[in-house]
Amino acid sequence: MESKYHRLSIISQIISKFPVNSQEVLLSKLNDEGIFCTQATLSRDLKLLKIAKAFDNAGGFVYSLPDKLDVNHTPDEYQELAELISVEFSGNIAVFKTKTGFASAVALIIDSLNIFEILGTVAGDDTIFVVQREGSTRSDLINNLVFKLPAIKNKIKTF
Repeated sequence: MESKYHRLSIISQIISKFPVNSQEVLLSKLNDEGIFCTQATLSRDLKLLKIAKAFDNAGGFVYSLPDKLDVNHTPDEYQELAELISVEFSGNIAVFKTKTGFASAVALIIDSLNIFEILGTVAGDDTIFVVQREGSTRSDLINNLVFKLPAIKNKIKTF
């Protein structure tokens, strides 16, 4: 039996990668991943993840993740990410080290990604504490971070 947090993570990944226009399609894709749940559970999961339908390029509707990123930038275009030195883990806390003065900017980018496994961030001058949501796995957090910010993969020391 998969955990709720794993299921939520997979739902987010599917919606990020594929145009999904109905719960039936999403349930089918979840089944393909070996995750089985009811339509009622899926409906609650979509609400929890704040997923809504949005217009697609073909004039229809598809499910969309909430996105607080500046629409003029993709995550990899943020110059502040170049100032990230390393990411290490201790328990349920990821410690991001940046060059002096860049922690707040990098934390803002991390917060804007709406990664379910991240409960919150606290930034200092050159250090960010990222608190992992209880019940989620470190590997799900890392996978979602790398999926949304591929440039940080080589900065993670505990993979």
